[in-house]
Amino acid sequence: MLHASRIDSVTSLLKTGATRKSAVEELRERAMKLQEELSELPSDGLGVKEANMKAFEVPSGDSQLQTSVEAVSTQKSQSDKEIFSKLAATALDEPEDQVLHALKGVEAKAEDLGSIDDSHPLSRPNLASGKPEEVDFGLFAKSFYGANFKTASFVIDVIMTAKWTDKRVATLIPDGLDSLTLSKAESEKKIWLPGLVITNRDIRQYDLISTAVFIKKSGEVFKVERATAIIKNKFPLADFPFDRQQLVVKIASEKYMLDDVVLKPSKDGVGVAKDLLDGDGFEFVDVGASAIKDVDGALKKSRGLLTITIDRSLNKYRNSHLIPSFLVVMISWGIFWFPFVPPFITPRLAMSILSLLNFTILSVKSSSSLPAGAPFNWNDVINRTILTMMFTTVCLNIVAECFFHQLKIESLAKSVNLECKFFVPGVTIVSLALILSAAGRNGWMTLETTSGAVNLFILSVVGGYLALTASRTMSALAKKKVEELAKAEAPQGIAPFAKK
Repeated sequence: MLHASRIDSVTSLLKTGATRKSAVEELRERAMKLQEELSELPSDGLGVKEANMKAFEVPSGDSQLQTSVEAVSTQKSQSDKEIFSKLAATALDEPEDQVLHALKGVEAKAEDLGSIDDSHPLSRPNLASGKPEEVDFGLFAKSFYGANFKTASFVIDVIMTAKWTDKRVATLIPDGLDSLTLSKAESEKKIWLPGLVITNRDIRQYDLISTAVFIKKSGEVFKVERATAIIKNKFPLADFPFDRQQLVVKIASEKYMLDDVVLKPSKDGVGVAKDLLDGDGFEFVDVGASAIKDVDGALKKSRGLLTITIDRSLNKYRNSHLIPSFLVVMISWGIFWFPFVPPFITPRLAMSILSLLNFTILSVKSSSSLPAGAPFNWNDVINRTILTMMFTTVCLNIVAECFFHQLKIESLAKSVNLECKFFVPGVTIVSLALILSAAGRNGWMTLETTSGAVNLFILSVVGGYLALTASRTMSALAKKKVEELAKAEAPQGIAPFAKK
């Protein structure tokens, strides 16, 4: 067996030079130094050559050492490992195969030590202690390029900052300087980086604009990165167009898990530009940064979030949909102001049908910005109510025309037409006012309650009016029949009694 003290000496020799050079190179350097010292010896009777031989001379009893020295000096074709094993075996007075086996184990251990050396740029600063790295992050939204609700995404120009401590960077700063700026390529080669990226970006939709890394003598590292990205984001659409949305940008380390890197929001570097939402149909509400622990099975990450809260501006919706819709529905009411004469039959019917078709186009356009599977929302309630009332207008117009031209009950037809001048607009205005008063997240009724209440109101009022009209129709038809019979039974030449 190898002597423990001797093995430890060889092991310590290898550990000392594990990160810089091999043990063979160390022996070579020592041999060169020894040769230089021997060459500087004064010339005496033995001469330099004999002094060199004397330096390697050993007692006569240790013939194995003398043989090994001679073998090493003559067999230059052998490998470095074989040469070193012979020298070590001779010095330790142990069999060569045992020494070689021990050296292989020491070499493997030295390689392992070199792989986790804290001076290596791939190892994080607190790897030896086992503590995770704390990285302070900041996210600043510089520009906003709109949201696409169909693809559940938005485009943003964001500035990401990260700050952490790594004492090893002090060796990279030249003397006389307190800080140094590194490019992206230089930082990836010379220092450790947490590898922060935007994780909820769309596939291959990330455009890196600039990157800079600042290091200080104190060990503080500060990274600034600007990029434009398409961010995938889920939008709740039940309150459309009175909705409030949250634009969320998520970042995390692309390499390290929760046990290695922990993100913390910074007090600086978080916010949005003052003109971020100008001309985009939204109003800014709030912005904030937070950090969460995201655990999804084996995937455990520390994530940083930038949350921008925005409200949809009603100016565009009001001007592009509400006002045109109100104008179209008001035009449809005009049919009740046309006279009951044959030339106006077609204009009355055409105006009611064309108004309905025009509003159908407006309703489709108002929902064009939403995905096909969008939930039932306030816009749907408004459009459905207006369509229902316009359909009611068409039906009541047909009823009045039938009363006048087909059933020949002109008095009832004129009464229905006069009543519809105020009945249809009144029901429409009350229904829309009920919806608009409750619309939005802060309304006094929920979406489902409002929808049900409006449907019940229209059904009860219009249904009641139609039932009353049906009763009046039966009475008018019966009266007309009596008058016709009385007229038929009256003697010729005698006019029937005039009705007072």
